[in-house]
Amino acid sequence: DYAIIKYSCGSKLCDQLFIEHKDGNVESIPVSEGSMLLDYKQNNNHVALLFGRNEGSEVLRNKVEVIDLHTFEKVPVPSDVARFNSFDYPIPSLEWEGNSLILSVADIKDKSFETVKKWYENQQQPVNILTWNVK
Repeated sequence: DYAIIKYSCGSKLCDQLFIEHKDGNVESIPVSEGSMLLDYKQNNNHVALLFGRNEGSEVLRNKVEVIDLHTFEKVPVPSDVARFNSFDYPIPSLEWEGNSLILSVADIKDKSFETVKKWYENQQQPVNILTWNVK
């Protein structure tokens, strides 16, 4: 069994642990600080967790963590998608296609508040589609 435990919560944002209960043992992995869980997607071997941090009511930035469910470890982020593991960019969606995690990421030139706000005002367009081949 798996669960997310939230703790040290403020008005919206919490620190979070991913919990595994297996054969009477409980293990945990810290997965995010000062954020909210927005979505998760699971394939056979992995779960992808999408976290968000808001800046007022106009801007939400995200990060993704992937957990290997067999080893119960975080999957290292490859360098070509590493910048999307830092609450810098909006990530409106994620989906699994086999062992590939498909990320829809804001296609913006810089990560300033004003640029991200304009991106949201433009109905979350344009986006880049990135593929993370998870092994």
